Amino acid sequence: MFIRRTKTTSENSLASQLQRSFSRSKRVLFVDDDVELCRFMERAISRRFKVEIVSVPRANQARELLAEDPGFDAAIFDVRVTNGDGIQLYADVKDAMPGLKVVFLTGYYSDEIRRKIEAIGPARVYSKDRAMQIDFMEQLLRELGVADQAPPQTSLRVFATA
Repeated sequence: MFIRRTKTTSENSLASQLQRSFSRSKRVLFVDDDVELCRFMERAISRRFKVEIVSVPRANQARELLAEDPGFDAAIFDVRVTNGDGIQLYADVKDAMPGLKVVFLTGYYSDEIRRKIEAIGPARVYSKDRAMQIDFMEQLLRELGVADQAPPQTSLRVFATA
């Protein structure tokens, strides 16, 4: 006689949580009001490194998103963003999510900015002029512990012949 054992609700939820944790890509919150840079991060970087990039242009949107969905593995903040300050956002996030890894990209670097950030917690500050370079972003994502490089995609190139 075969007796079929059904899983309890707690076993089902644990199994589904484990499955999600192994199957999901790493998630990075990107807070910057530079639309072109956001598109680059969402398209090129997320595809190449199997990272889900969620970008928002305003600090208040980032706060709301993190309150609703604390499942981010890392965050990249601009120092100066629309409707807020990336440094203050970091202070707010640091208290609420102490394990979140954060780095800053900025076009306005100074020792004063670095000191303000370091007073809140450990976070590196990088110049935004390198942000559109794939190799730099790879280094940054690896530093954050979220980069799993995708296998190279094969593509068929068609060249016009005369």
